[in-house]
Amino acid sequence: MPLWITSNEVLEYFFYSKNQENIENSNENFNPFPFSISSRKLLQIADFFNNQSIIIKIIKEEIIPSISEQNSLLYLEDSYEKLTKGSQKGEYIDNEWFDLFYASIDFISKNFLGFLTHKFENLILINKTVLGEIVEK
Repeated sequence: MPLWITSNEVLEYFFYSKNQENIENSNENFNPFPFSISSRKLLQIADFFNNQSIIIKIIKEEIIPSISEQNSLLYLEDSYEKLTKGSQKGEYIDNEWFDLFYASIDFISKNFLGFLTHKFENLILINKTVLGEIVEK
């Protein structure tokens, strides 16, 4: 197990995974995310275990609807890294990673003046091509 995953996080990931199976089988309609683990960490662990169903669910239902000024740059970085490393290795990459990438770009571009004012030092760390796309939007 990598050092960046704690044993509690792994337990919560497996609990979340098992809950998803139960929810899909029972058609219950409740929020199965009362965990202390962040959706970002859950996504990272699901990606590590290559659990496509959880990756898709987390990105579509948890992350994209909650993109904010506090997390958009992190999700932009995570998705860009996944997309570039995956394409370099010739891996298939789920569309949800592209959706997360473009949702992050969209949020940052719509709030660009605020980012210039409050998070300028973070903006200059963004890949120049990606930053160009943000400015262009």
